[in-house]
Amino acid sequence: MSEGFKKFRHVHLVGSGGVGMFAIGGILLEQGICVSGSDLEKNSKSEFLRSKGAEIFYGHAAGNLPSDADALIYTSAASADNPEMLAAEKRGIPCFRRGQFLAEQILPCYERSAAVAGSHGKSTVSAMITHVLRKQNINTGCLIGGTLQDGSLPYSAGDGSIFVTDVMRVTTVILCCTRQWQLLPIMMRIMRGAKSRKKNSLKNFSFFAEMHGLLYIMIFQY
Repeated sequence: MSEGFKKFRHVHLVGSGGVGMFAIGGILLEQGICVSGSDLEKNSKSEFLRSKGAEIFYGHAAGNLPSDADALIYTSAASADNPEMLAAEKRGIPCFRRGQFLAEQILPCYERSAAVAGSHGKSTVSAMITHVLRKQNINTGCLIGGTLQDGSLPYSAGDGSIFVTDVMRVTTVILCCTRQWQLLPIMMRIMRGAKSRKKNSLKNFSFFAEMHGLLYIMIFQY
C-alpha cells in the first residue's frame, strides 16, 4: 500500500468549513498530522477542527499559510487567485483539490475501498455500508458528506483495511477510475429530468464499470 497522505507533516485547508474538507481535516488530525485552515466565515465544522487542535483563520490571506506547511488542499469553491493557494504555489508546496487528495493520497493507503457514486443518495448509502461493516467489528475508515444516524463522526481513519466514501463530483469519479484499487459497490440513483443529464451520468458510470471487475449497480427510477 502507498504511504499516501501519511507522508505529510502539516496540511493547510482552504475552505476548512466545508463538509468534505472538514472530514479530511479530521482524518489528518486522527493520524497525528498538523492541520491548519481558513474559511470566509466562522462555522461549526471549522470550530470543531479547532477544538481538536487545528489552527483556523477566518478570511483568506497569504499570511495564513504556515511556514512549515508541506501540502495544501482546497475546496472546489476556492478561486484561482486565492492568496493562500498563490503563496503555496510560490513556495513549491503541492496543492490538491479535495477530490484529488481523496483519490491520490487517501484511498491508496487502504487495502480495499468502497466508492459510492451517483446523482443522489450517495451519503446515505455510504453511511449504510459503514454501519454494516462496523457491526461486523471491522474498523472501517470513512469520509461521508453527511450526518450519520448513530451520531458518530462522518469520518474515520480506520485501521487501513477498508475505506468507504461517497464520490461527489464527476472529476473525482474519473480520478478513482484511473487508480488500481479494488473497488466495491457503486450505487446510483437517476432522477427524472433532462435526457442529456441521464445520458452523461450513465456515460460516466459506464466508464467506472469498465475500469473495475467487482461492481454492484443499483438504479432507482422515479
